Amino acid sequence: LNSYYKKYNASSSLAMGTLFEKAKADLNIDFNCYDEHKLIYSTKKYFYESGILSSTLLPEAFLNTIVLGGNKLFIKEKKFGEEYYSVYMNINDANKPLILSVNTLMNKASVPLRDVELDIFLFGILAVALILLIIFSTILADQISSPIRRLTHATRSIGSGDLNFEIEETGSGEIGELSQGFNMMIRKLKKSQVELAQLERETAWKEMAKQVAHEIKNPLTPMKLSVQQLITAYNDKSPKFDEIFGKVTNTVINQIETLKNIASEFSNFARMPKPSIEKIDLIPLIKEPLNLFADEKSAIKFNAEVNSLFINADADHLSRAIINLVRNSIQANATVVNVSVKSHSNNCEIRVADNGMGINPEISEKIFEANFTTKPKGMGLGLSMAKKFIESIGGTIIIEKTSLEGTTFLISIPVAE
Repeated sequence: LNSYYKKYNASSSLAMGTLFEKAKADLNIDFNCYDEHKLIYSTKKYFYESGILSSTLLPEAFLNTIVLGGNKLFIKEKKFGEEYYSVYMNINDANKPLILSVNTLMNKASVPLRDVELDIFLFGILAVALILLIIFSTILADQISSPIRRLTHATRSIGSGDLNFEIEETGSGEIGELSQGFNMMIRKLKKSQVELAQLERETAWKEMAKQVAHEIKNPLTPMKLSVQQLITAYNDKSPKFDEIFGKVTNTVINQIETLKNIASEFSNFARMPKPSIEKIDLIPLIKEPLNLFADEKSAIKFNAEVNSLFINADADHLSRAIINLVRNSIQANATVVNVSVKSHSNNCEIRVADNGMGINPEISEKIFEANFTTKPKGMGLGLSMAKKFIESIGGTIIIEKTSLEGTTFLISIPVAE
């Protein structure tokens, strides 16, 4: 270091500080320079600015090099309980005496952080800790809320009628027990649903069997009585046997026809064959069947606001529905039955209005139920079958109004595109 300083100091015009920086870079040595007893340069000035080391030349070195004119001093020193070696050398500058110092402490120790650097370091640690805390909190919150979200989704699915939904049973804590209990509840609900559906089917068949038995019994009774009357007349050799025979055969034929109709009605209701849907003109479809009631005491009137109105439906099913409504009006002692058709928005509206006795409001909600009837000889299937068909083509049938002055049924069916 002494030779380097002398070489470049003599051959260049570099300032002392610049020369020392160059020496530091070239030699890769940390050193100090003193002007008499004061520090004027250090490659690690932070040691002195922070107070770790004194910026005053060691008195022993000052005495040996400056006062006594010694060239070099090699000495052992101790700082913070650690021993290190220092070399002090008088470089005999022409202008003023300078002392170079190199020690093992500066060449192996690191400089403590300054206040600003320490603040930055602590802030970095705090920021990293905060980020890790946020990440950990997010993961923990997701682990806690995820089962709750699954339960919420499952609850909504169950509420909408989907009993095939089960949630994953994870964990052994309260959430896990809740998930297991929820799945057990779903399985019990599913089992109850199956049992209820089976019970409803069995109940429906029982009711159907009772209704069939009841309806078949009605025509069998007059047939039995008629045949008994015929047998009595035959045994008694009654002179009116031929007349009685004619009446009995006529009664039996009529009751057989009734049985046939009953069987047909129940067969249609049970099967309800798939309608043959096609585009049809509603006006002639309704107008023509009304001619069947020409001989009735009731006046059947038809009115249509348009000459043609097309819908998608099964002609036979819809015709039977209209005929059933008109027949019900006649059986309700109506003297006038008005059947009207008009187009409203994208629907066609068919109204069957009569001036009959009306429908009791207490039973109006049951009027479309199967097996419900107010007529002594009715089977309660006509309106139920009509409603079933009309709804199958996207329409509706309702009691628009009813009173002691009559009843109006409204059928609404989408117009064909």
